[in-house]
Amino acid sequence: MHMCYSNDDCHGGQCVGAFVGKCSCTGCIEFWRCDEDSMCGGLKGACNLETDNCNCTAGYVNAGYSSLTDALLHFCNVKDCTKETADEDCF
Repeated sequence: MHMCYSNDDCHGGQCVGAFVGKCSCTGCIEFWRCDEDSMCGGLKGACNLETDNCNCTAGYVNAGYSSLTDALLHFCNVKDCTKETADEDCF
């Protein structure tokens, strides 16, 4: 199985899931040990290099959201993305 953003990615099949083509926030795990942002699901600005832990809220604030609640309401499983734009659209 691989990442599926739309039915076009499934070689004649269909994508299955509740949030197909939406940005996911499951990659960043709060307080997870990290050395760089890729270890926090790739969320830019989420790896706190002073504590070596993921600070997901800081990553969402860095992306322009006012709080974790704001990101949950307007970004996580809400914002559209495609295979071509996921890295840019989903931080």
